[in-house]
Amino acid sequence: MMRFVILMLFFYLSIPTYAQYAPAAGKVGSNALHKDSIIFISWAENVSVKRGFLDIADTSLGRVTHGEEANAIGKADGAVISLGDGGEAIFTFDIPLANGNGPDFAIFENAFADEFLELAFVEVSSNGVDFVRFPSHSLTQTNLQVGGFDKLQPENLNNLAGKFRVFFGTPFDLQELDTFSIIDINSITHIKVKDVIGSIDTSYAMKDAFFNTINDPYPTAFESGGFDLDALGIIHNRENYLGLHDPNKGLICVKSQNPLPLSKELWIEFTHNSDFKVLDYNGRIIYENTSPANILQFQFTQKGVYFIKWTNVSGTGVYKLNVLD
Repeated sequence: MMRFVILMLFFYLSIPTYAQYAPAAGKVGSNALHKDSIIFISWAENVSVKRGFLDIADTSLGRVTHGEEANAIGKADGAVISLGDGGEAIFTFDIPLANGNGPDFAIFENAFADEFLELAFVEVSSNGVDFVRFPSHSLTQTNLQVGGFDKLQPENLNNLAGKFRVFFGTPFDLQELDTFSIIDINSITHIKVKDVIGSIDTSYAMKDAFFNTINDPYPTAFESGGFDLDALGIIHNRENYLGLHDPNKGLICVKSQNPLPLSKELWIEFTHNSDFKVLDYNGRIIYENTSPANILQFQFTQKGVYFIKWTNVSGTGVYKLNVLD
């Protein structure tokens, strides 16, 4: 059997129970990532799914059957495969994922509204055997079972896939797992998405990294029950991040620090005359050149995360930049 490590660090218990996390997509402070964001360089293309039960408390009902593995690969499109109670999917990557600045990948579910959510744990591995789980946190009350069509508040959830509505991915940052020697955060070959059963019954309850029971919609004893997996969007892998300054990719050098202070000017030299754009975190174009050039000079007026996308005879590339005060 695969071995995995569930991240439960005792010092997390010191975090106040009134902590609030990122709100729903579109709200101020949300870290939800839209499927069309420039941040995504590619999409997972290989997945294996082990379906869970319609109802973990009555396994005689059988397992869920909705969707197929093909629904979970490629770009998020709303077509899904349902995992069922405790079911899981494992993505594998020919080009390992790597730790870059900010989130490194995102998981997409198909929730039809901001508060009708189904959740999943996310674990990563560098060998397909040893898995480390992202430190999840649920502040949802545990006195009353959340019913199959009841609501959850995204602000009460962290590091749990499925906290955003359809077409908006939940981001995950490999830097959070940097202390675990059994994985290499710059060489992630496997990502596991495991359905949170959601029952508060102690016989089936699942815990977050703070030892809280995770209360989410239960029971969902129908063919599309459990976490509905749509896609995994890749933000950083070894090819696009660790090889970012490879001249073969069309970029010679960046003569600006990253993060970049507002008082400094961005300066990038390309190997060939290029068409380039500067985009904000949401993919909006804030600058583009009118004719090909091999030098980009630009002064930012607001802090935030930006992307420089270029195209020339060497191909297309993306450079991510943090701009601070």
